[in-house]
Amino acid sequence: MPLPILFRQDDLIAIDKPAGIAVIPGRGETTSILEMLADQLGLLCSGAIDPRVRVIHRLDKDTSGVVLYALTTAAQRFVSHQFQTHTVQKEYLALVAGNPPTDDGIIES
Repeated sequence: MPLPILFRQDDLIAIDKPAGIAVIPGRGETTSILEMLADQLGLLCSGAIDPRVRVIHRLDKDTSGVVLYALTTAAQRFVSHQFQTHTVQKEYLALVAGNPPTDDGIIES
């Protein structure tokens, strides 16, 4: 299944991550978004991921949403720095059944 590419430049790519697949390979994981993307971009050789595909941030395995990957070291450093200094931030939206008792709060699994 090809990953939906939302944005792509020479050094940055944004994909629409489906829920249920880890962003990076984990213990006991048979596949990951990183491997799928590298394969889709033709950057997977003999099962090894080309080091040009670099994770900028992650989402939990069961979370869907936009994930950024860098295709150069400079792009990874630049965007990672923006996340670290809160120049950019993640925003989460949740769909719920029924009417929550308040407009905001903490949802625990």
